[in-house]
Amino acid sequence: MSSVIVPGLGVRQDPVEFQRLMLEGMAFAVLLVDPALHRITASNAAADAVFGYADDGLTDASLGTCLPSWEEDLGSSAPELPTVDPPRPRVFTTRAQRFGGSNFVVEASITRPRHSPFWVVSVRSLSDDTVQPPSQMQELVSLLNATLESTADGILVVGTDGRITGTNSRFAELWRIPTTVLATHDDAAIMALVLQQLSDPDAFLAKVRELYAEPRAESLDVLHFNDGRVFERFSRPQLLADTVVGRVWSFRDITIRRHAELEAARALRKLRKRAKELHKLAYMDPLTGLGNRALFNDALEAAHTAPAEEDLTVFLLDLDDFKEVNDIYGHQAGDAMLIEVAQRLGSCVRKRDTIARIGGDEFVVILRSAEDADEVAQRIVDALRAPVEVCGVALRPSISLGIASRYADCCPNSGASDLFRRADIAMYEAKSAGKNRFVRFRPHMMEDLLQRSRLQESLRQAVDAGDIHPVYQSVQDRSGRILQYEALARWTWEGQPCPPDVFIPEAESSGLIIELGRVS
Repeated sequence: MSSVIVPGLGVRQDPVEFQRLMLEGMAFAVLLVDPALHRITASNAAADAVFGYADDGLTDASLGTCLPSWEEDLGSSAPELPTVDPPRPRVFTTRAQRFGGSNFVVEASITRPRHSPFWVVSVRSLSDDTVQPPSQMQELVSLLNATLESTADGILVVGTDGRITGTNSRFAELWRIPTTVLATHDDAAIMALVLQQLSDPDAFLAKVRELYAEPRAESLDVLHFNDGRVFERFSRPQLLADTVVGRVWSFRDITIRRHAELEAARALRKLRKRAKELHKLAYMDPLTGLGNRALFNDALEAAHTAPAEEDLTVFLLDLDDFKEVNDIYGHQAGDAMLIEVAQRLGSCVRKRDTIARIGGDEFVVILRSAEDADEVAQRIVDALRAPVEVCGVALRPSISLGIASRYADCCPNSGASDLFRRADIAMYEAKSAGKNRFVRFRPHMMEDLLQRSRLQESLRQAVDAGDIHPVYQSVQDRSGRILQYEALARWTWEGQPCPPDVFIPEAESSGLIIELGRVS
């Protein structure tokens, strides 16, 4: 397996580089020292300037090169591993030596921060009051370490060469990397341990390579684990004076949040499905699959208010003598006929037209197409004349169809309900004309309807008030002998005698004929 530099995946950690990156921007002089050899492993720019060395000129030099008498002036053993948090620095005054041999007096501080194998030596010239006190530097280092350890994210800092310069304990915890494995610095073993946890290890490596190819790029993506865990991975470049000196990776466990999001998405899908079902129940006739009255009302209102050059026509259909089908053959046969009628209606109009069942045996069609309405109506009447096979019996449905058009049959300011009312009036005219036909609305139909309505209301009032009186007429034989008397109802309406052949049919249709029979 070729060596791949992957942050946090087995590359040997370099605490020197990590602390150097963290301290490089500090104004005071700082040295990192190997406590076993007393050799300087790293220095910041301020230290190089104080002691007069070029960049990295102090690396691998003995601490005594800069501080010749540091051991004597320290006066006791060097600091060991810290036993308090933050670790307490050892502060003392000693002689310092610049490159070239000149001497000056400094105040030095030595401490060994928690989680660091190195001494941190800070130096302040006693003749330079502008340098930040070493105790403040130690507080900053301690605060930095405490911040990294207290964050809930796993943090990984990597240099431009791909070598890890630091991690926090949360990083190893999230990735479930045992400390014994980390201690081996075995890149292949740690890489295998990490990749085997991921659902898509190839995508993981591809993103890493992509970011190393673009040092200034930032990235935010999601990692899925085989055990169901989900991590959010964020990466950004680490800059120092506008120069990329490394990359910071952070990993956050968002498993609970992601599961909650998935549950919310599932719940939302269920709600949408339920909403569709409710919409279907609210706007669809369950028997025929057509729209119901609510859908028809909404569709008619929308079609009527929408601007259009084409006319808008409403058909109202009623099955003639449908009650007899239910009474003779049963409701199952009636339902079968209604389903067949719905299917035949669908074959007679176009998809842009609307068909709905608004009552037991009443259907409506909203005709939006440019076809001639009378031709479509005749096509519907002809289609429904064909026999329907119901329970082994061939039944011939018959319909009465009323037609009303927006521009031809309505006033300019009339509403959608007026259009439907005119189609209804025309449908009853079709029934009166003999059924099994269509009739287009005409203005006189409205006038006749109003006249009949006024006549029925006046007739009802006359019956209640006793204004209809009998006139007796004798029935004689040829010899003139009176055989019997017949009672004839007479009514004066609006000052004029109303002929019986006018008000008697209205009394029969309204049920008032029984009351008239009691007049004697």
